[in-house]
Amino acid sequence: MNKIISILGIIIIFSAGFFILRNLDAPSNEPYVEERITNGTQIIMTLNDAREIANSSHCVKNGDLSGFHIYNPSTETYWFDLDIESEGCNPACVIDVHTRMATINWRCTGLINK
Repeated sequence: MNKIISILGIIIIFSAGFFILRNLDAPSNEPYVEERITNGTQIIMTLNDAREIANSSHCVKNGDLSGFHIYNPSTETYWFDLDIESEGCNPACVIDVHTRMATINWRCTGLINK
């Protein structure tokens, strides 16, 4: 009897795992909601707005946006990683949601490999 319960338990666990893995790639029924920054009632900036500002700024003069981004709520800025080679640095294009200005933050460590 204990063997049957153990076998049934294993079958249930494998079935649940198979169902979960099978549905990972299934499209979501929830509508896509674009990331947006608001002041409570009014949309200040969307992720697409910030990406457009970055792509039309001096940030992409020497390289492209890498695709990774993050929003920093403390500074109210979007940060887009840049594909720019600079020894000891990891540059990002920073977009201020209020001024809509783009700047490059080089994020340098100060260490230079010799």
